[in-house]
Amino acid sequence: MTIANDTAEGLFDGFDWEMTNLHNISACEAGSVDMQEAPTTGAAPSGADNKKPPAEAASKMAKKAWMA
Repeated sequence: MTIANDTAEGLFDGFDWEMTNLHNISACEAGSVDMQEAPTTGAAPSGADNKKPPAEAASKMAKKAWMA
């Protein structure tokens, strides 16, 4: 890759540094960002599918399929 001037080189170096930092972020840090921005009202988010069966129902179905 050829860079024409110092301004473009500086811009590329800055972008490369930011991308490196974003790729090195840990899952814990990424999760804490989401948790800080999540509403704490206890209500389901708008557009949520409220007709889902409980999680244990899925595990019971998987167990039955495995035993069959």
